[in-house]
Formats: sequence, structure tokens, C-alpha cells
Amino acid sequence: MIDNLVTEIEKQFNASDKTNIVVCGPTCSGKSKLAMSLAKKISGEIVGCDSVQLYKGFDVGSAKPSKKDQLEVKHHLFDRVDADQSWDASIYLEEANHCLGDIKSRGKKPILVGGTGLYLRAFLRIQWHDLPHDTTVRQKYEIQDTKGLREQLNQLDPLRSSQIQANDHLRLVRALELCELLARPVSEVYEQQKTDKNQYLERDSFIVKVSPKKSILDQRIEKRSSMMIEDGLIGEVEALLKSGVLSADKPMKSIGYKEVCDWLGSKKASSKEELIHSIVVATRQYAKRQLTWFAKVESHFTVPTAL
Repeated sequence: MIDNLVTEIEKQFNASDKTNIVVCGPTCSGKSKLAMSLAKKISGEIVGCDSVQLYKGFDVGSAKPSKKDQLEVKHHLFDRVDADQSWDASIYLEEANHCLGDIKSRGKKPILVGGTGLYLRAFLRIQWHDLPHDTTVRQKYEIQDTKGLREQLNQLDPLRSSQIQANDHLRLVRALELCELLARPVSEVYEQQKTDKNQYLERDSFIVKVSPKKSILDQRIEKRSSMMIEDGLIGEVEALLKSGVLSADKPMKSIGYKEVCDWLGSKKASSKEELIHSIVVATRQYAKRQLTWFAKVESHFTVPTAL
């Protein structure tokens, strides 16, 4: 099946005026597998678009491409930064642009692959504007607890507050940082972006979207969550913590790593089966949000099933 898909994608890509391919979709959909097959077929190189895979040492829980895959096809923006380093969508966009230029200069085809919506929005210019950053302002909010951040955002921008999930410390911090730097509710900026006729500046990308049914993803998520534990996610987290990575570091708050940290911190009060269940629940919630967002992304080629 995948060989036929790759052949058809190659045909349509070659017939288009695009110079790079974007393979996107929710977690566990098989987009990485498709990207690898495409890269081998069209002499391509892969550029990661995943907010966890770019961190060194975060391998099992992020489903990072294997060493074998990375030897067969050149990969970019994987194992790029240490856990305590700051990284956001603006930095990602700058680095991705550099990678594309380098790949094209060597006569290869760039294939960007991943499911981190914020990074994709930046790359494709979907409701994306280069909003300001200030490390000093951000750090002021980062040291505060979620409850306090929520109370402040409720006062400054109740609409944006209602859009952020209960324990999403990172987005609360960013919202407050922007409210302070822009001197107005950030939700007003986002609403303006929605009405901007130039909100979707597609770049030079042939977009392939893997869009399977939620029921299929649910089954795959359960299987992958179990496999991550079998493949050593607990040991990986223990090694990261022992090496000096903090549970408060950004990648350690991602799905899988956070649940294992909590499990280890509670002195393994629950069983491994309960740990796996907590990862499954968090991943399914994330996949649901991804499906909602990717449904709005216009694509040149849609794969309606998991691979």
C-alpha cells in the first residue's frame, strides 16, 4: 500500500510547482514511515517538525527515528538541543529555513515531517505572525504556579484564558508574556489573524496530510504506549534525571515523560499498567486536539488511513 502511495505522491509532487514536501498528521498515524519511504524514492532529506524529538536523549518517548533510519536518510533537527535550552516556534522557523536552503543547495528534496501544530503554523504561515519575545518577562511568569498565572490571565485576557487547558503552564506563560509586551489582550491579535486574508501563505510546500479515523488512532496509541514501556522509557527517564535533566525542563513535561516522572516521584505507588493507562489517556487527548487542528489544514494529497 505504502509503495503505491509514494508513487502517486511523487507523481503529483513532480507535476506541481512546489520544491519541498510537508508530511503532517496526528501522533501514531504513520507519517514518519511515509516520509522515510518518500525520501528514499525521491532522493530526499528529512527535516523534523516535532517539539520533543529535537531534544538530545529523548528517544523512546518521542518515537524518534531509529539510528538505522537516520543512517539511511539524512535527518535534520533531531537531537539538536539540550533539555535546559530554550526553543520556540520562532527559533524553529529560522532553523528549518536554514535546513531547507542547505538541502536544496545540494540538489536534494526537503521533506518536513511532524505533528507539532505550532511549528507547522510557523513554517506554513497559517495564522502565524512573528510576535515579540522577552526572556526577562517570560522568566518572571515561568517561576509562578499555574493557579496564579490563571488568575492573572483571567484579568488581562479572559477569552484567551478560556482557550487554554487547565494545567497548560507553558501556554499560560506565553499568553501573559504577550499581553504584557503587546499591552493588549493577545486574543485580539489572534482574532485579527483569523480575518487576515494573507493568513495562509502556503510557502513552496506540497502538503501531504495523513488523516486516519480516531478509532484507529486510539488502538495504535494503546499499542505504542505499551511498547514504549517495554522498550525502556522508564530507564530512559531515570537516566535523564540522573544526568541532571530536571523534571521541570520543557521536554520532560511532554507526554510519556511527564507520566513516568510522576510515577517515579510517587515511588511507584501505582502499577505499570496504570502508568501505561495514564500515557494512553494523555496521548488520546493530544491526538484529538491534533485531529481538530489538522482538519483545518488544506492539503494537496490526503491519506485517509493510518500507515
